[in-house]
Amino acid sequence: MKSRIDVLPIPVWEEDLSLVAGRFQTLRDSGVEDLRAYLEEHPEETRNLASLVCIIDINPASLEYFNVKKKEDLLGSLEKYLIEDSYAVLQDEMVALFEGKTRFSAEIAIHPPVIEERRVVSFHLAIAAGFEKSLERVIVSFIDITERIEAEEKRFQSEQKFRLMADGLPHMIWVVDAAGNQKFVNLTYCHFFGVTVDQVLNQRWRPLVHPDDAAAYTGKFDSCVREKKSFHAVCRVRRADGQWRWIESYGQPRFSPEGDFLGIVGTSPDITDRKEGEIKLQRYRSDLKARVALRTEELQRRAHQLAHLSSELILAEQRERRRMATVIHDNLQQIMTATRFRMEKLCSRAGLELKSEIEQIKKMIDEMISISRSLTSDLSPPVLNESGLIPGLEWLSRRVKEQYGLTVEFRSDTENLGEPEDIRFLLFQSVQELLINAAKHSDVSKADVDLKRLDDDCIALTVKDGGKGFDLKIVENAPSQLKGGFGLFSIRERLELIGGRLEIDSAPGEGARFTLVAPVRIPIPEETVPKDPSEETDIFASAPAGAKNEEAKTIRILLADDHSMFREGLSMLLEGHEGLEVIGEAVNGEEAVEMARQLNPDVILMDYSMPKMDGLEATRIIHSEMPHIRIIGLSMYEESDRAQEMRQAGATAYASKVGPSDTLLSTILNIPVEK
Repeated sequence: MKSRIDVLPIPVWEEDLSLVAGRFQTLRDSGVEDLRAYLEEHPEETRNLASLVCIIDINPASLEYFNVKKKEDLLGSLEKYLIEDSYAVLQDEMVALFEGKTRFSAEIAIHPPVIEERRVVSFHLAIAAGFEKSLERVIVSFIDITERIEAEEKRFQSEQKFRLMADGLPHMIWVVDAAGNQKFVNLTYCHFFGVTVDQVLNQRWRPLVHPDDAAAYTGKFDSCVREKKSFHAVCRVRRADGQWRWIESYGQPRFSPEGDFLGIVGTSPDITDRKEGEIKLQRYRSDLKARVALRTEELQRRAHQLAHLSSELILAEQRERRRMATVIHDNLQQIMTATRFRMEKLCSRAGLELKSEIEQIKKMIDEMISISRSLTSDLSPPVLNESGLIPGLEWLSRRVKEQYGLTVEFRSDTENLGEPEDIRFLLFQSVQELLINAAKHSDVSKADVDLKRLDDDCIALTVKDGGKGFDLKIVENAPSQLKGGFGLFSIRERLELIGGRLEIDSAPGEGARFTLVAPVRIPIPEETVPKDPSEETDIFASAPAGAKNEEAKTIRILLADDHSMFREGLSMLLEGHEGLEVIGEAVNGEEAVEMARQLNPDVILMDYSMPKMDGLEATRIIHSEMPHIRIIGLSMYEESDRAQEMRQAGATAYASKVGPSDTLLSTILNIPVEK
C-alpha cells in the first residue's frame, strides 16, 4: 500500500481512526443512535473526535504541496489543521463513519501550521479493506481548490454588486442561465409586472407576453440561448395595471473565464411611447404612400396621354405629308404624265417646225415630273409607308447620296421590326435630319447608320460621323440654338414622350455619335423570299432579253391603273403603234383580276399602287391562275425594292411611268407572249 501511495501525484496521507472507532462504541453503549443530533446538542464532542484522528504517514506529493522536507512536521493530530469553518465538514464525516460508510468526499477549509494562508481542499476518504470496524487504516487524498473557491467568492461578490446596481436602475434587468431559466430580475422588473422574484424565475415569465407576439418572441429567445448568441426582440407584455405595453429586449451572452456558456444578461426598456409614435408615423407614411401612388398614377396617366398625343401628332404630321404626296402623285403627276403621252402623240403627227417646240415642252414636263417625284418622295417615301423602317432607311441612304453626295453605310442586325407607324416615322425623320446635318455641317463624305435590337421591346439606332463635332455643353445649355426644323432638341423631346431617349457623344474635332433608343415590339421575323441576284435590274430596264415576236401578231393589252387621265394618255400612246391593242381598262386590283379571267390578255400593264387591292397582290393572283399572261409593273417611283417585289409576285418586268415612252414600248414588244 505504501508504495502505491508514494507514486501518486496528488497529496495522500494515511490516518489512524481507531480511537474514533472506540469513541463510537462508547457512545453506542450509552444509547446514542443519531450521532448528528448528539453532536448538535454537544458541539464540543466534534472537537474531541478531531483530536482522536491521527495522521500516521504522508506521500512525497504532500511534502511538496506543504513545502516541507520532513514528514514529522505534518504527522500527528488532525486537530492542528482545522479552523472554525472546518468543523461543520468534520461533523458530516464523523456521521458518515458512525453510520458505517466506508467512503466520504467533501470540501474543507484548513490552515496547516506549516503555511501561512488558509487553504481549501477537496478530499476523498476511503477505509482500507479489512479495517472497516477498527478504522486503523484510512486513506485520505485531496486536491487544492483554493483558487476556484476564491474565484467563486469573487463572482458571488460581483453578482451581489450587480444585484445592488441592477435594483437601482430604472430599466428592467434580467439574467438567465445556460438552459434559459430566469435566475434574476431586478426590482424595476418586479414593480413593472407586479410580481415577486419567485413568481417569474425559471420559465414563468413566458405567460406575461402577448399571445400574438409569444411565438416569435420566445422562439427567438430560445434560439439565441441554444446558439449562445446575443438576443434582440420586440413584443407586448401585460403591465401590473393590466395595460399592454411594448418592450424592446436586448441580451448579451455570458461566459466563464474558461469559456463555458453561463447564460444571457439583458434589459427590457418600455418603448410604448416610441412604438406608438412609430405606428403613427407608419400610418402617416402609408397615407402619404397612398397619396403618392395616386399622384404617380395620375402622372403616369398624363404621361401616357402625352405619349399618345405625341404619337397622334407624329401620325397626323405623317398623314398630312402622305396626303400632300398623294395629291401630287394622284393628280399632278398623273396629269403631267398623261400630258407627256399626248405631246408624244402630237409630236409624231406634227411637222418639223412644231416638233422642236413640242420636244422642249416635253423636256419641261419631264423636269416638272422629276421635281414632283422628288417632292413626293421627300414628303412621304412610299417604301417607308408600305415596307417599314428598315427598307425606308435603305432608301434614305441612297437618297442622301443622290442629293448631298454623302455616302451612308447602313447596317441592321434584324430583317423585320414590325414597328408601329408612329415609331417608324419618328425614327426615320430623326435619322434623316441627322444625316442632312452631317452632310451640311460636318465636312465628311461618309456616315454610318447602325440598327440594333436591344431586346424584344427596344431598338437602338446609331448615326455617327467622323466630322468636326461640337461642344455638347453648349448645345445642352442653349437649346434655343436648335430651334427650327427637326433639330436635336425636338428629337430628344419626342423620343422621351414615347418612353425613349437620345444619347449624344461629341466633342470638337472628334466627330459625333447619336444613339436613338426607342421602344418597339419586335416579333419573330417572318420568312422572306430570297432574292435572286439574276433578277436585280435597273428600274428602267426592259424585259429580259429574248427574241422578238417572230409572228407579227397583235399583242392584246389590259391596262390596270386607278388614274383615268393616265390610262387615257397611255391608251392613246399604245394605240398609235402597230401590233398593240388595248382590250380593257381596270381601275383597281380586283377589277384587274376579274378582267384578266374574262379577257385573257397577252400583257397587263399593272400599277403598283391601287385601291381595294394593290397591283402586287393582283399580280400574285393572276400569275398563280394564268401564268401565261405577262405582267409589267408600273409605278411613279423608281425604287428597286418595288421592282423586286413585283418580280417575286410574278411580274415579267417593271418600268417607271415617267421613264421614256420608247423604253416602255420596247419592254412590251420584246416580251415573249404565248399565242
